[in-house]
Amino acid sequence: MPTIRNSFTDYADRAGREQMSYRGFLAELLLAECDDRARRRSERRIKAAKFPREKSLRAQRIARRPGHTPTATCHDRHVDAVMPARPRVRS
Repeated sequence: MPTIRNSFTDYADRAGREQMSYRGFLAELLLAECDDRARRRSERRIKAAKFPREKSLRAQRIARRPGHTPTATCHDRHVDAVMPARPRVRS
């Protein structure tokens, strides 16, 4: 329980200042431990999944059409997403 070991005195001092009950003090300390464990678990899972470190348009290889820059390509996609297609008219 590394979080409890590292932050015990800080939580104990705060509990004294705020006049916390012993149960309140333990609850705060255990919640901090649980939050830290969840954060570390998430970091371990991301590391184990071997996701790429950087995700940006510059880092990714984008198949470009002649005469289009990545900005224009993104802008075109954004406009298509915002402006719906015209409805078809049946004859």
